[in-house]
Amino acid sequence: MSGAPPSAAAAPPARAWSLQARLRRRLLALLAGTWLLAAGSALVGSQIELQGLLDEALEDQARRLLSLPLDWHRPAPAQEDEQEGETLLQLFSPQGRLLWRSEEAPARPLAALDREGLRIEGRWRVHVEQARDGRIAVAAEALADRAAVIGPALAWMLGPLLALLPLVALGQHLLLRRGFAALAPARAALARRDGRDLSPLGEDPALRGPAGEAALPQELQPLVEALDALLGRLGRLLGAERQFAAASAHELRTPLAAAQAQLQRLQAELAAALPAGHASQARAATLARQLQRLGELSAKLLQLARVDAGVGLAREPLALDELALLVLDEFVQAGLLPAGPAEGATDAPAAPPGWTLALQPLTVHGDLDALGIALRNLIENSLRHGGPGVARRLSLQRQDGRVALVLEDEGPGVPGEMLARLRRPFERADRQAEGSGLGLAIVEAVARQSGGELLLASPLAPGRPGFRATLRLPAGACAAQTL
Repeated sequence: MSGAPPSAAAAPPARAWSLQARLRRRLLALLAGTWLLAAGSALVGSQIELQGLLDEALEDQARRLLSLPLDWHRPAPAQEDEQEGETLLQLFSPQGRLLWRSEEAPARPLAALDREGLRIEGRWRVHVEQARDGRIAVAAEALADRAAVIGPALAWMLGPLLALLPLVALGQHLLLRRGFAALAPARAALARRDGRDLSPLGEDPALRGPAGEAALPQELQPLVEALDALLGRLGRLLGAERQFAAASAHELRTPLAAAQAQLQRLQAELAAALPAGHASQARAATLARQLQRLGELSAKLLQLARVDAGVGLAREPLALDELALLVLDEFVQAGLLPAGPAEGATDAPAAPPGWTLALQPLTVHGDLDALGIALRNLIENSLRHGGPGVARRLSLQRQDGRVALVLEDEGPGVPGEMLARLRRPFERADRQAEGSGLGLAIVEAVARQSGGELLLASPLAPGRPGFRATLRLPAGACAAQTL
């Protein structure tokens, strides 16, 4: 029994995290912690201050009671239980006899009379004070009544602080959002680029202020410089690769042409010296086909190198319907397509046999040479892989505000899972089929550089085999270039 080791299992993709959200949470936690500490300190300090004020009031009432004349006091009737609700006052003689009490105060002492000062006795906050003549005054306040006074005062003070906390959180969110908005120019500048633009990000006009100063914050400059260095290395590597491919393909053309000329001469000599059908003639024919295929591959490599070099970046209005007819006529003149029947006095080219043309007069913005290369490769791909004698339709129409060139054939088509791979260089649906596997990759590159897209579909409909290639390009609003 065999199986992949646990380490070989594909790791799940790393979950993306937001720097802005992380900073927001941490700053909010810091603000909340600071607020709680400040609010707690303020509450404790305020409670101590309020307790002090109430204690001073209690002392003041005891002193005022002692300041009254002796004959003012009258013994009060005894009361079994004390009543809460206000400050209770008691006045005792030096011997501890009750001289006077407030209406709610009990007859028994609310605190020990032998010790002066502020203290808590049971559920009372009491102050005991003795005059020079020996009289003793007791002022008492219920702790519950005191809490009922202090609680609302503290709540009134805490309310504005609680109301400020969401406002501070909102302000922090807006400040963070505004701060991270400084990254928007860099994000937009990168989003506007295609795979060909490897120019330094720091030189992008979108990242410069009115006076030419850097629009990004100073903290991001090292990141921009590192990214520019990486783009520079990538540009040099891709440039060397394109130069090598173009030079190799170009250098192959001369020896290939010489080899084909020598082979044609050899075939003529073999035909004169050997009987028809000789094995040497068959081998020479095979060699001729391989040389032709190598020549086609060299031409495709040159086209791909030219497209990679940026030929699709030129933007000018041109009549795509006229370009399509011109490319079709090239195939007819080269003998790759049969000529269509003449259509009376009209100057419009006739569709080749088996072809249906529905070309609306539409204008696009693009490069004439690049779009010509793309059209040739689309037609070559259909002729090579669609098979001979199948019906084909070439149409030009508007789709979602763009111009769509659609080429359909009713050939065998390709499996649906192969469509994405056909856009890559050297990919073919059938490895045994002829071709370089570069045609659709070239069309894809031209479409991308022209601001368009290449869409592939197969089969044409359920139960209907075939292959459809749609080249969608930006519509042109100016006068088209006459071909």
